[in-house]
Amino acid sequence: MMVAMPRVCAVIGCESPVKNRSLCSLHYSRTLYGRPLLGPSLMREGACRMCGATWCVLPGKRQPKLCGSKTCLRLAMIAEARVRTRERDERIVELMRAGWKVDAVAEEVGSTPSTVSRIARQSGLRRYPYAPRRRH
Repeated sequence: MMVAMPRVCAVIGCESPVKNRSLCSLHYSRTLYGRPLLGPSLMREGACRMCGATWCVLPGKRQPKLCGSKTCLRLAMIAEARVRTRERDERIVELMRAGWKVDAVAEEVGSTPSTVSRIARQSGLRRYPYAPRRRH
């Protein structure tokens, strides 16, 4: 009984299984796009900015910045939100030190007066100039 040997790529040194025309998928795609069969690939290496995972990126393709795992996507969203929040907090403190009222600052940065006063308290501002309230 004869056992069929799995066919391997015709390129010397490549042990990948055949896809088409006696070539593996890598070498077949290189022939389709007119790239050399041997030598370095034109592919670039991409890396996830959160976890450091690496992958190959085809030439002419947009290089993703994240690997796509749920954990990395969640961490990236949290980091981006922190940057936006930090910028907002710095703007609030700047306006409060300039003597703006809490209600005016809240309207300027698109937040609520309670958030503005909380951020002012956390930043060490002692006085919180509110707009005068009506007493009944």
